[in-house]
Amino acid sequence: MNTARRVLIVIALAGWSWYAGQWLGGALMAALVCASLHNGLRVDMTPRDYFRVADLTSVLFAGLAVLCFVRYGFRGIYQIMIWLPYVVFPLVIAQCFNGVPGIPRAALFASLRRRYGDSTDGPQSDTVLPYFMACLVAASVAAPDAGSFVAFAGGALGALLLAAPARRHALPVRGVFVVAVALAGLSVAVAAFKVQQQLEDLMVYLAAQFIHGERDPNQVITAIGSVSRLKTVDKIVLRIDAAPIPRLPLLLTEAMYTRFDHGVWSLPDNQFVAVDALPGQALWPLTEPARSGTGRLDIHRLQRREVSTVPLPVDAATVGGGDIFETQRNGVDTVMLEMPVGESSYQVTYGPPAPAPYRPAEFDLRVPDSYAALIDRYARDLELAALPPAAAAARIIEFFETHYAYTLEPRRRFPSRYPLRTFLETTRSGHCEYFATATVLMLRSAGVPARYAVGYLVQEYSEFEQRWIARLRHRHAWALAYIDGRWQSVDATPPGWFDIEDQAAPPWQGVMDLANWLLYKTRRFGRGPADDNGLLAPLTVTALTVVLAVLIYRRRRGRPDHRAADTGGHVRQGLDSALIPLLEQLEQRHPPAPAEPLRAWLTRCVGGRDETMDRAVTLHYRYRFDPSGISPTERNELTELAALLGRRLVGADLQ
Repeated sequence: MNTARRVLIVIALAGWSWYAGQWLGGALMAALVCASLHNGLRVDMTPRDYFRVADLTSVLFAGLAVLCFVRYGFRGIYQIMIWLPYVVFPLVIAQCFNGVPGIPRAALFASLRRRYGDSTDGPQSDTVLPYFMACLVAASVAAPDAGSFVAFAGGALGALLLAAPARRHALPVRGVFVVAVALAGLSVAVAAFKVQQQLEDLMVYLAAQFIHGERDPNQVITAIGSVSRLKTVDKIVLRIDAAPIPRLPLLLTEAMYTRFDHGVWSLPDNQFVAVDALPGQALWPLTEPARSGTGRLDIHRLQRREVSTVPLPVDAATVGGGDIFETQRNGVDTVMLEMPVGESSYQVTYGPPAPAPYRPAEFDLRVPDSYAALIDRYARDLELAALPPAAAAARIIEFFETHYAYTLEPRRRFPSRYPLRTFLETTRSGHCEYFATATVLMLRSAGVPARYAVGYLVQEYSEFEQRWIARLRHRHAWALAYIDGRWQSVDATPPGWFDIEDQAAPPWQGVMDLANWLLYKTRRFGRGPADDNGLLAPLTVTALTVVLAVLIYRRRRGRPDHRAADTGGHVRQGLDSALIPLLEQLEQRHPPAPAEPLRAWLTRCVGGRDETMDRAVTLHYRYRFDPSGISPTERNELTELAALLGRRLVGADLQ
């Protein structure tokens, strides 16, 4: 074995030890390979010696497999691959110290042992290239990101080609060939990685359409610091009929939590007690004294367990319905209903605001020691302690809206043990759980009792079903603050997050919505879980095929799609806002950063923020998203402000 081949082994060990964190083991094995260069350390080995080394390798591999599967379960396969260089190393180092081009192939196969025995005339196998590739595979499993590993693998394979014996071409020619192959390989690797990501997203999406667990009222693990893509499943989980039309966005609280430690929100003392129904009625009061609400929601959802938490408005007054057997509530106003398994419904009345049935406790003001100094500093900078609770909450919302951005994908790795610190001070971008956690802790630092709430934000209207819907990706987290004697929602997540998630929806969402609706109707008809593996699947496919054929036929005939132009006046309103043409022109010359809020974008483009801009953006948001819209006078004002803002942009040479 020549020096170049030993160098290849050292390169492979260096990359593997770097990615797998096996510095000590990698250094020892590399030192042994280098030591084998010394002629005085050569060892003469017979085929029988190689048999013993190969048997040792087999025993090590079997023991490693048992250990990994017992300790890590099905994930043990990944740990086996990471530790593979340790297992195979005895064969490689034996060849290195023997100094021969290969080892007897009979050491690897029992059939060849019987044929050749101790003879040295049998076929030989070089262990360098297989071991080199084993190290690359192990490094790929342990690598935290694909980019750096592809660069390392390209360099290592280039070294392998350069180390090959030159038979026809000079070294410069081989060097050019290596570079060309590396570039081609990099392109293929990037393309394969993108395809893999798309396939993974598709598989996760399809699997999640029919797999959805209930919310755990005892503990919720936030996604702070996680590595997976968030909120990508658009399965419809709530269908809501409202009278009158609710004020949007509508927050439905499913559970509340009080303690935050190491990225986990929990509720230490979580005792549910039964709520008595009103005499002679299937109606359970949620306030003391009992009262009737001014609004009503009929909520339809799939009940996977007989008793589970349900999403309700924060000011819910009563809950009722023929499907309910029992109602339970805990000390932070989380409600559980006992209903039949399958598609069930319940009715909720809510409003007007009323005093909270449960007053704040000591834990509603507690900030974890690990974040106390950081949160106190932000609270002092924002002067929250000097403000009334409502003003403090408004200032926190403005702070996050102005200086932070929403993103669906958190960073893959965090430089510290405290990802919330990284969010506040470094990345300044994250998803709703970052904003909700930071808001709760800031309010507590300012002396305002606050809790962490999870549930759904309802803002999407289905023209097909003629009702409001909530999808899995509409899961949301926000803060609940004790203001003016009642718990009020404080949502500091930048308002554009809903549109960001809509834009990330897959192109086949409409098809899956139709399948989900057919499944919902089937379950409602049977009053129980549908048999997904029985007749439902072919019926769904058949109905879907017919609908798609009709749609294609109508489009080819040039027939218009006769859909309601407006449902209740709130679904399509605001598309003629005077600010939209200005924003479209500005976007062509000064595109916003990803997830950049509108106010922050305009402030950056104009070079400052003033009352004109704030008023124009406020009217634009109300016109677009407030169900009540704006008055004709305010529309004229918005037009004038847009024109004034346009002249300012022309002056700034941006238009």
